[in-house]
Amino acid sequence: MGYIIHETLHFSIGACVTYALLNKYYNSIEKVSLVLLIGGIAGITPDITKFFGDLYGHSLLLVPFLGLVIMLITRKLLLEISVVKLWFVLSFSVLSHIFIDFIGNGVALLYPLITKEYAFHIIRDDLFLYILLIALIIAIFYSKGKLVILSSLLIVALYLGVLTYSKIQLQQTLKSEYKEDDITLLLVYPRWDYRWEFIIRTNKLSISGSSPIFGTDIQIEREYEWND
Repeated sequence: MGYIIHETLHFSIGACVTYALLNKYYNSIEKVSLVLLIGGIAGITPDITKFFGDLYGHSLLLVPFLGLVIMLITRKLLLEISVVKLWFVLSFSVLSHIFIDFIGNGVALLYPLITKEYAFHIIRDDLFLYILLIALIIAIFYSKGKLVILSSLLIVALYLGVLTYSKIQLQQTLKSEYKEDDITLLLVYPRWDYRWEFIIRTNKLSISGSSPIFGTDIQIEREYEWND
C-alpha cells in the first residue's frame, strides 16, 4: 500500500507540472486527460530503473535523457507543441520526482559518479497526495483547470516553505542548546503525527525527542551518557 501511495504522489506531481506548463494548448476533456496521463507517466519514470536494481533514473545526469525518451514516444500525440518545449516540460516533470525524493527519504543525485544519497527530509506522502489528486480531478472537467492546478502547486510550495523554515529553526535551536558538547550527529525528520523527531549525538550524550512542526516546544524523550 505504501508503494502505491508513493507512486501516486509522483504521478500527481508530474501530471500537475506538465498540465500547468501545457494547458494553453488544450481545452477538451480528452486532450487534458492525455496531457495529465503523459505528465504522470513522466513523474514516475525514474522508479522504472529500480526494477533492474539500479538508481540511474534518480540521477540528475539522466534527467534530460529520460525527458527525451518520453518526448520521442509521445511526440505524435502532442504535435501542437514544439519538440524543444515538450522535451523541456517532460524533463521538468521527471525532475519533480527527484525533488520529492530529495525532500523525502533521500536520493543519489549524481549516481553513478557519486553513490552517496542526499536528503532534506521534510515530508510524508499523504498531505501532498490529497491536494494534488483533487486538483487533477477538477482540472479534467473544469474549464479553468489551470487555475486549480496552479493554486494547488502554490499551496504545496507554501507548505514546503513552512516545513523548511520549521526544520531549520529547530536544527539551529538544537545546535545552540548543545553547542558545548561537540555535536557529531544531528537528524531531524517528520513523524507520522506531524511532529519533528530528532536524534542528537555528541561526544558525551545521545538524545532523542520531538517538537511540533508549528511550534517551538522541544520534548526530550530519551537521553543517556556514553560509557567511557
